[in-house]
Amino acid sequence: KLNNILKKRGVGLIIEITERTPFSEHYETVATLSYLRDAGMLIALDDFCTGHSSFKYIQQFAVDFLKIDKSFTHKYIKDDISRAIVNCIIGLAHKLNIKLIAEGIETERQAMEMTKQGVHYQQGYLYSFPVSEEHFMSEKFISRLT
Repeated sequence: KLNNILKKRGVGLIIEITERTPFSEHYETVATLSYLRDAGMLIALDDFCTGHSSFKYIQQFAVDFLKIDKSFTHKYIKDDISRAIVNCIIGLAHKLNIKLIAEGIETERQAMEMTKQGVHYQQGYLYSFPVSEEHFMSEKFISRLT
């Protein structure tokens, strides 16, 4: 039913699985995520490399996006270890044809570096602070995005 509503309204939906919370490996969980994906919804693995089973999640679930945690993107420019970790995540995602989202982008320099390295999408205060649903739906906010 949800899939029909989304299609009718032309809305895409991305389901985010946060890696910071242990996720059940039960058949029902895998089956539910497969069903949602087959229904046209996309799956994003949030907080990648900060939690319990980074690589296991990629093996178990058909993941469309990896979200690079802001704890790595914030330090990318100044910290060799963070830069190496982010570059490994980028390389892995490219090899597996998984799209990337860099979280916590606050400066033009961070944005340029992520783009240069092949990150597909970015989010963070550089683009917008968190907004309420009412503000998001307002003409003022929407006109700012176009």
